[in-house]
Amino acid sequence: MGHLHRFYTPGLDLSPGEDVFLPEEEAHHALSVARLRDGESVAVFDGEGTEATGALTRQGKRQARVLIEQVRHEDAPAVNLILAPAWLHRDKPMEEMVRRGTELGVSVFAFWRAIRSQRPVSAEDKWLRLAVESCKQSGRLHLPRFDFFDDLPAALSTFGGCILVGDILAPSPELALPLSALNSCTLVIGPEGDFSGEERDILVNHGAAFVSLGNNVLRTEVASVAMATLVLNALGGLGTRLTAPATIAG
Repeated sequence: MGHLHRFYTPGLDLSPGEDVFLPEEEAHHALSVARLRDGESVAVFDGEGTEATGALTRQGKRQARVLIEQVRHEDAPAVNLILAPAWLHRDKPMEEMVRRGTELGVSVFAFWRAIRSQRPVSAEDKWLRLAVESCKQSGRLHLPRFDFFDDLPAALSTFGGCILVGDILAPSPELALPLSALNSCTLVIGPEGDFSGEERDILVNHGAAFVSLGNNVLRTEVASVAMATLVLNALGGLGTRLTAPATIAG
């Protein structure tokens, strides 16, 4: 079976036997970029857990419709993972976090302005576009949510619960996640230049646990993906759960 092209069609009630017209940008991609032919099987998804498959039909030069044949619905992921990185100085690392975090299964991106951030937090449509692209590539049916906060206290007061902080200064023994992590877990990543003393105090007062990611100094985007991977694996959100090998007595 060849590659199944997937298209984002928000706000639609997808039911077998119905015709769905692709949004303008998606139709352009289907007809002019992917160059799909009439009758080819495609998938459409609404970003809220529903996906439908059916045959594509060209409607003139710029429109395409899909005759829905099968519909499936997927519940939201059991693990509610909130990735809360400080706003960075450049867009490229932010884009990388959105792409990889979406593929892994991050539920919410909560960007916040750190004391050492050199630009304000601002919502941009491109984050959603990147998330849509990653959902198409990975097969994910639920789009992540994007939140933006003026400072760290505002972000923490919104999510609370289990809070883990990536910190190169943290001790490195094993950390047992609290039961609250099964419901929601917030991963806080600092900016270039690290957290300020004030921000560290805020995190401590919120009961955050500081987590080591090894001795190497990681870029914020790398630390974000590494922490998300570790926590999702520990909570069973990435298929096979890895455990350390048993110690062999010498």
